[in-house]
Amino acid sequence: MWHPLKAAVFGCLIGIVGLLASLLHFSHDIEESVGLGLLFNLRGPRKAPSDVIVISIDRKSSERLKVSSNPDRWPRSLHAELIKILISEGAASIIFDMYFIDPRTPTEDDSLATAINNAGNVVLAELLRAQEVSTLLDGGVQSSVHRVVSAVKPIESVAQAAFATAPFVLPRMPVRVNQYWTFLPDAGDSPTFPVAGRGAAA
Repeated sequence: MWHPLKAAVFGCLIGIVGLLASLLHFSHDIEESVGLGLLFNLRGPRKAPSDVIVISIDRKSSERLKVSSNPDRWPRSLHAELIKILISEGAASIIFDMYFIDPRTPTEDDSLATAINNAGNVVLAELLRAQEVSTLLDGGVQSSVHRVVSAVKPIESVAQAAFATAPFVLPRMPVRVNQYWTFLPDAGDSPTFPVAGRGAAA
């Protein structure tokens, strides 16, 4: 049986080794690729939240509604009608993962803006556009390249009626999504979908 002092020393050594290993980049990669996978397998699949409903847009939807297979071409009055139905069913917040950045007819845009304004809890997506900007030294020599990200909001009438507009970006690497940003550093620390959606439901 171990002496308490020896056990304490051994525990401290293990803790120090773990702390030093956590400072190394490869240990983080191992944790994400192996540790999280093992954790998820041991935990097993989790049920989707019972108070969240995802309304998907697919080919069956377009065929049943007799509209274009391209969701960007759907009448905005259709989205307005959906908002009215969701509100009548008691939706705490409504989040559109769609870009309403191009104007349509005034009637279509106004119907959507009115429905969003009456709901008071609609969050809309912002489109993010990235641009690389080079920094030049005297003599035209390129010193560095900076990545500038700008957010494109929905059309003004719709954006003003919404509770909030926000981007939602997931890391490209690794392929499995292990994290997401609550605030996006590249876009001025603007809140993303999860934060804005939570605020709309509060």
